[in-house]
Amino acid sequence: LDEVDALVEMASEIEDKQSNIGYIKTSEGFDVRLPKESIETIARTIEMTPHEGFKPVVRVNMLGQIVLDFEPL
Repeated sequence: LDEVDALVEMASEIEDKQSNIGYIKTSEGFDVRLPKESIETIARTIEMTPHEGFKPVVRVNMLGQIVLDFEPL
């Protein structure tokens, strides 16, 4: 029974992590949720782009498009 409980708890934790992909907490009084695919694309682009001395910053432009900028540190 303990093994079953442990497996159920583990499955629940995995489900929580999967459903929270793209959920970003802020200190501005609101949180942000982006599509999982957008988060994956952003992470992959950051990983493939040399950016020493720059910080990746995600913004939404006036057309509602998600844009990844690299700003100087």
